Amino acid sequence: MTVTEKTIDFTEMLRKLVDEHYPNTECIRMVLDNLNTHQPASLYRAFPAPEARRLLRKLAFRYTPRHASWLNMVV
Repeated sequence: MTVTEKTIDFTEMLRKLVDEHYPNTECIRMVLDNLNTHQPASLYRAFPAPEARRLLRKLAFRYTPRHASWLNMVV
């Protein structure tokens, strides 16, 4: 499977969050839409498996609902 430029951008941003912005944080919770790039598998496509696992240990993905606007659900 090929790695797109968007996947590389997304995964590099995640690495920066973990390593530079929040290096001492146990868990970074991220609210994401359901774009195919916004999946843990993207880290495995972009990085070697040990690096992907290291990053995923600190990340918790939460996704917006698929069939409704999450803004409507908040209101």
